[in-house]
Amino acid sequence: MRIDKLLRERIASDPRAFGLFKPVTADDIHIILRTSPVQSATGRIHCEVYVGSGPYPAIIAQVVPLAGIGSTVDRSPYYPQGTDVASQLVNVLPSPAGEITDGRRRLYWARYVPWPSLQDNFHDLTPYVKLMSRLRQPPWNRAAEGFCETQKSDDLLAEYVSMAHCVCSLWDELRPYESDLTASLQQCWRQLKLGFSHGDLWCQDVLYSASGQLCILDWEWSAAARPMGTDLFHFSLSTISIYYRIPFSEALTCLTWGEGEIERLSRQQLCLLWDELCYDAEIRYLSVLTYLIYIEHRITLQSVRSLPYGYDGTAPSLAAAMASPTYLTRLVGGKNALAKGLG
Repeated sequence: MRIDKLLRERIASDPRAFGLFKPVTADDIHIILRTSPVQSATGRIHCEVYVGSGPYPAIIAQVVPLAGIGSTVDRSPYYPQGTDVASQLVNVLPSPAGEITDGRRRLYWARYVPWPSLQDNFHDLTPYVKLMSRLRQPPWNRAAEGFCETQKSDDLLAEYVSMAHCVCSLWDELRPYESDLTASLQQCWRQLKLGFSHGDLWCQDVLYSASGQLCILDWEWSAAARPMGTDLFHFSLSTISIYYRIPFSEALTCLTWGEGEIERLSRQQLCLLWDELCYDAEIRYLSVLTYLIYIEHRITLQSVRSLPYGYDGTAPSLAAAMASPTYLTRLVGGKNALAKGLG
């Protein structure tokens, strides 16, 4: 059955299950199918579902690909995995949300939220401050809850060592640093604190209402445990990249040394998180490295068709950080501690 026909029939048969409280017939429902605007190994078909003559869709849906790679093949973009995590995120999730299937294709759907994204508004940093503050609270920051799972920590270390090998093997510029990178991970990993992660948070994923409410989308890359600060890093660097229209590989330099409002705000929020986690300079430096490893590996999964031809993403930043730890001194502090930690 065609996905638009399946969606139309399910909504018409039980509109209340989709948050619609007026009688709806199949003739009232109009669906527009859209493909991903960018080439990606994890791109999906989007369904905009209009009911009647309203100016906005009533429901938005995404279709799971028949074939794909990585962790996004069968994940809801509207709802993270894990009920304990979802309960801590209920105030930033679209509601209602759910899924339907015809036995072969799965569709995840949610109420359409007609708020602008943070990408649409750079002149007011209020929502950026609010979001960054939220990223320092549970479930992102679970240090106050005593969150520590040794087995998961060991498994995650192995995963990051594997990602480091994968990333370094792709680029000649990174190959000389693989052994030092692996050694740093193995020596200091247990001093990193773990928390929940969205995994790909950027300003287009965050909607903001006139009353100040946040709504966060695209949870396919979410995970119960990653080094705390992963999402704060990614949101900060992606925002700086978009704001200044610069390559992602240059955003870390701006974050570290820049004096614009976006850079100073991001740097302040990262340092506040590190202070709350009681990280010294060496562990702050390692925190940056774990982010760069993770996000570059994720970029390679999404952009597999362009490899190994483009030395892009965060790979140049990772090479610069490994070649000269003092490159990050203004962000993480402790010049001597960084040099000692790398050695």
